Amino acid sequence: MTMTDPLRYIPARVRRQVLDANCAYCGGPFPTEVDHVIPVAQGGSGDLSNLAAACEPCNREKLDFTPAEWRAWRESEGLPWPPPGRIGYIREAVQQVLDSGVSPSDLAEAAAAYARRDAS
Repeated sequence: MTMTDPLRYIPARVRRQVLDANCAYCGGPFPTEVDHVIPVAQGGSGDLSNLAAACEPCNREKLDFTPAEWRAWRESEGLPWPPPGRIGYIREAVQQVLDSGVSPSDLAEAAAAYARRDAS
């Protein structure tokens, strides 16, 4: 594939318009990539109507599936639909720490110490 491949080339203006959104699949507010909703491998185009913002984990897992095919695959694997956003994993991890008896102030103090370490 080259950037001049007419089926995969997405002009910068269109790319910016698509990327100015959360992940279309998990809703996560993290950096996104342009995804072909109907994959090029299945005849999808580079038209704006066939493009969506997708976070890297969702885009990699979706591969050449349509959203319906991807959903069916996830369900066959016992995975939730829609895919939980990465932020959900972070919230779950924090909740597990809090459930273990660590106080919110201890957690905040540890986060501040970690940030100071990274700043130096």
